[in-house]
Amino acid sequence: MTLDSDSVHLPPALPVLPVAVRTLAEAVHRQGGLGGPSYASVSGAEGTRLHQKLVRHYIERLGKDAVTAEYRLSGEAACQTVLLQVSGRCDLVVQEGGETILIEAKSFAGSARFLPEQGDSVHWAQAMLYAHLFLLGSGQPEITVGLCYISQETFELIEHRRIKSRQNLHDFFLQTAERFASLASQILSGHKLRDESAKTCPFPFPALRPGQKRLMQEVIGITRQKGVLFAQAPTGTGKTLSVLFPAIRLLSHHQIDRVFYLTAMTSTRKVAEQALQDLRAQGLFLRSLTLRAKEKSCLAPELFCNVRLCPFAIAYYKNLPAALADLLKTGGHCHPEQIRSIAQTHQVCPFELSLDYALYCDVIIGDYNYVFDPRIQLDRFFNNSDQTHLVLVDEAHNLPDRSRGMYSADFDFSLIQEALPVIKDQHPYLAQALMRLDQYRERLAAQILPVPSDAQSPVVTGQSGFAAVEPDQTGRLMQSDQFLAMTQKPVHLLKLLGRIIFLCRQYLEDHADDPDAKKILDLFLAAHFFNKVAELFYGPAYITTAFQEEKATKVRLMCLDASTFLTDVYRDRHPVVFFSATLNPLDYYIGLLDSDGSSSPPEKLSLTSPFPPENFLVLLETRFSTRFQDRTATIVPIVEEILAAARTRIGNYLVFLPSYAYLAKVRQILRMQKDRSDLDFIVQVPGMDEKQKQAFLNRFERYGSKTLVGLAVLGSLFNEGIDLTGERLSGVVIVGVGLPQLSPEREIMSQYFASRLGRGFEYAYQFPGFNKVQQAAGRVIRSESDTGFVLLIDDRYQKPEYRALFPRDWQPAEITDQETMVRMLSEFWSDHRS
Repeated sequence: MTLDSDSVHLPPALPVLPVAVRTLAEAVHRQGGLGGPSYASVSGAEGTRLHQKLVRHYIERLGKDAVTAEYRLSGEAACQTVLLQVSGRCDLVVQEGGETILIEAKSFAGSARFLPEQGDSVHWAQAMLYAHLFLLGSGQPEITVGLCYISQETFELIEHRRIKSRQNLHDFFLQTAERFASLASQILSGHKLRDESAKTCPFPFPALRPGQKRLMQEVIGITRQKGVLFAQAPTGTGKTLSVLFPAIRLLSHHQIDRVFYLTAMTSTRKVAEQALQDLRAQGLFLRSLTLRAKEKSCLAPELFCNVRLCPFAIAYYKNLPAALADLLKTGGHCHPEQIRSIAQTHQVCPFELSLDYALYCDVIIGDYNYVFDPRIQLDRFFNNSDQTHLVLVDEAHNLPDRSRGMYSADFDFSLIQEALPVIKDQHPYLAQALMRLDQYRERLAAQILPVPSDAQSPVVTGQSGFAAVEPDQTGRLMQSDQFLAMTQKPVHLLKLLGRIIFLCRQYLEDHADDPDAKKILDLFLAAHFFNKVAELFYGPAYITTAFQEEKATKVRLMCLDASTFLTDVYRDRHPVVFFSATLNPLDYYIGLLDSDGSSSPPEKLSLTSPFPPENFLVLLETRFSTRFQDRTATIVPIVEEILAAARTRIGNYLVFLPSYAYLAKVRQILRMQKDRSDLDFIVQVPGMDEKQKQAFLNRFERYGSKTLVGLAVLGSLFNEGIDLTGERLSGVVIVGVGLPQLSPEREIMSQYFASRLGRGFEYAYQFPGFNKVQQAAGRVIRSESDTGFVLLIDDRYQKPEYRALFPRDWQPAEITDQETMVRMLSEFWSDHRS
């Protein structure tokens, strides 16, 4: 039979939306509030470890051939308005007694009595969706669906099983899909607008700056390869748009699922938000979001995140759909204030709402910790093996120190004294455990001498007071008067804390509504994270230290090198661009951020400054040593040099000094000056809050009538993230080479990198110090029309190992005396008269 094609009316193809099984189950079947069972407190890393243990348990019981883990499943659901492509990985499929059992596993913390008696409805939904997908490739009329809960502490297994028919699972799958279809249509509508607008959206400025095209090409190249790029892009390159513009194109061609733009600084987040706004002004449609920390978003801070009492948590999932619908209507960029307002309207937690809304966003702007910190990492994105995200790490020179902190853990023994009055006679077992822990503290504290904090004693290898509390240790031992260290876990302390964790959890389960329970919660969280770091991460890149801080004894699991943990997040899954204006030397940062750097080298890109080199004068004053032992002898002529430089032209100047102690001595010398009426001074003080910082910067808004000299500490608040363009800043003076203060921890870090890379001093001291110098020098030229100078004062700047670190666009001139410096500056200002 032949059909006339003109008489056949084929239905239009439905738009397609890929969706993960877990996302589908949670979007449709979650209910109630955030105060659910305590399985929610198990992290992704811990959950993975427990699931692996479950697999081994079934293999031992049934044999390797009867167990398949991470079973890949997929299928489609044709709804009225959308075709859902549903996929995921089921935890286990086992053959037992002649029947096939599909198992969804969930780990939990605390007592099993808080679990739903028949299992959680969302978990059953996820398991049943998997079961339907499994039967699509099987002729079985029915299947046994299993739900298995695994205790984090005891590995106790609580199993539920239900036999489900093919028809029952098919109906459930279609009903779930239809309920999701409305939301799916909104998502697809946004994707369609994004894709169409992104493909035609022009670059928002008339011309590309030098280096921008090259950086864009590199971003596209490494994304397609799921590779890694380290890019040094000086100020003025337009690096934010250079990474975001190609990222949007990649999104529109579905080569990535999302873009994460990470930065540690609020000012840089605002730059990223403005870049997206510039693209929207060119016609781009894009959903984006800036994440804000939970404590800064909270609408009920007095409840300390007690989800059983918080009115914004109690009915969270009931109210969530309406809140999400409002956010999806907004399109554009969603700021934290907007999230907070909608959350208040719909009585939902702002922080949780931002995380749930992030699932529907194309670009997510936030801090490094949302991707790399094991406590805060967004598991919903980075534990999903079916998704690929482009991770853009701005100001990446900050990440090495931040990441070491993320994977380090402190236990503060003062938490014991905070907790003991709370429990009183309510929990004798917990009180007894706390007393044993306090005995450990007493023995440890006796080994740490109370000497003045500025009296650094040398680190001695081969002995450690840790032997008094950890008699079975076999690792390398180190100590100084105020510092103890060893190269292995504190096994006895971990056992004591394990008991504390178990008993604190019991107490919190029974006294969750007690206002004083926060002190027990603080103790529990500190002990839990300490033991978690010891169990999941502690290895050759760690050392255990003990010290006194603010009269409290503390033990730290100190991470010396987090590169392996960072790389584990993105290796072969998510392309990453590490970029900064001061990513120099590149190989140093590759060593600290990419553990695969030697076996699988990342791409490297170093761009030159786009600004006219004649607008920036770099002067080297190498006659003076600023080493600690030489400072008394050189500080007076250095101050005279600073004043002479500032007097060559009326303007605003920033002077960066090695420490607050040095700054105080400079102030004393300035007070003794006979005549300084032609100069105004403003001084950074320790612990400045945001208001004080802004008041300091506001002084630079006035210029032209009298010279202002700001005195600040190198590496502190004013080192980066501030833009004093035009006449607001005429020059910067940097005293010293920025070396971090000598400390036992730094010395141990130096030994570690000497062993690992053969460059201990450079990695622990020289490179991090010079980055602070580069950042401070970078305050001078912020635009094409800016002119100014930087004066570097230290005899070490004449050494080849420092000259090799100078950026390519620096053209340093060495001065031989103050008269020469004044002459060179006067000529520079004469050549740049406005």
